[in-house]
Amino acid sequence: METLELPLPATASASPTPHACLNCGTALHDQFCARCGQPAATHRITTAHLLHEIPHSIWHVDKGILFTLRELVLRPGAALRAYLGGQRRPYFAPLSYLLLAVGVATFLMAALHIVPFDLHDPRVSARTRELQLHAFGPVLRYMSWYQVVALPLLALPTRLVLRRGGFNYAECIVINAFVIGTASIINMAFIPLMYVLSGTAGIVRLTSVTMLVMVAYQTRAYAQLLRPTGLGAAGRYLRGLLTSGLNFIVLLLFIALIMIGLLLPTLRQQMRPAQPQAAAQTATTTRPQP
Repeated sequence: METLELPLPATASASPTPHACLNCGTALHDQFCARCGQPAATHRITTAHLLHEIPHSIWHVDKGILFTLRELVLRPGAALRAYLGGQRRPYFAPLSYLLLAVGVATFLMAALHIVPFDLHDPRVSARTRELQLHAFGPVLRYMSWYQVVALPLLALPTRLVLRRGGFNYAECIVINAFVIGTASIINMAFIPLMYVLSGTAGIVRLTSVTMLVMVAYQTRAYAQLLRPTGLGAAGRYLRGLLTSGLNFIVLLLFIALIMIGLLLPTLRQQMRPAQPQAAAQTATTTRPQP
């Protein structure tokens, strides 16, 4: 019995140089589609193709992240101006960069069960310790995620203080995404030491050091952004420090509002049983004696 061979579909054609892009149908005149960027040479997916593509894709992603991180650490102002000026292909996308950095940092903090308080301090009462662990502990552990959510708010003081640079609101969001993401990656270097000092007095001092490192990096990044404005070094770094400080204040206010909203129902529930008891005591004291 003769076996029929079915032809391959057009999308799986082994033709090295089709006349039209197999993705969008645009006529091809080069090695890549001018409309969508897909390579002109396509081939059927095989096991060998997958084995080649997996490390190839990972290498390109890592290369983009490492290049972006290196540039933002060594010369943050120049890298940010280059990205905003249109040189975007070598850099990782800002929001993806921020989410990846914050996600990895938060995962490490949670997986290692790092406690950012001194659990052996005799001056702290049991009630205060419970409040630290259940309320303020998650705030410090997930601080970077609060920065992500508050990103649109943080762009407001950034634009106000750095207005000499001519950045619009959307560009300030991009600037903060890169700066906060890089600060989160820098702080990852302290996580092994945080794990060792977890729950001790040393982690309180270490947390202060990491915050100073974050402020120092942010100040430097914001200051370098203003280099083309003609401001002196003192004026640039003063504005950089002011931007970092205002962003921190806005973040604290944002977190405070969230905490009030989360704790308010609990406080109301704790106050409800006390009201009938207080009313009963009042009735007892005001009842006329026989």
